[in-house]
Amino acid sequence: MLATALAQLSAAAQDNEDRVFLTASFPNAGVINYLETWEAHEDGVTHLRKVDIWRPLISELKYPTYTAYDFDNKYLYVCDCDEIVQYAITFSESDGVSASKKGTIVEDLTCGGLAIDKFNNLFYVD
Repeated sequence: MLATALAQLSAAAQDNEDRVFLTASFPNAGVINYLETWEAHEDGVTHLRKVDIWRPLISELKYPTYTAYDFDNKYLYVCDCDEIVQYAITFSESDGVSASKKGTIVEDLTCGGLAIDKFNNLFYVD
């Protein structure tokens, strides 16, 4: 597992819990997987507790490394070997999270990192 990002769904099971998805890239397997967790808020302290197992989100990648999530627009960006690919993320109560490829947004680079600022601008290290 090389990189992680958090995606949060606003619907909560209880008033003091938020549904959270943790994503991770597995470069040698060519996949991005996700894990569903719950973030519990008790006495001013936040706790993550595992609810599910790693599930596939994106497969058939070349060598995915860094990921960045745009919370406002619900896009996941993935450094995949020599390109940055954009995926639209969809949340549902029954199916968890799913991704659909929007396209390659940067080509011919050696991606050394990704970040999104508070204005939803994507930054990458080449």
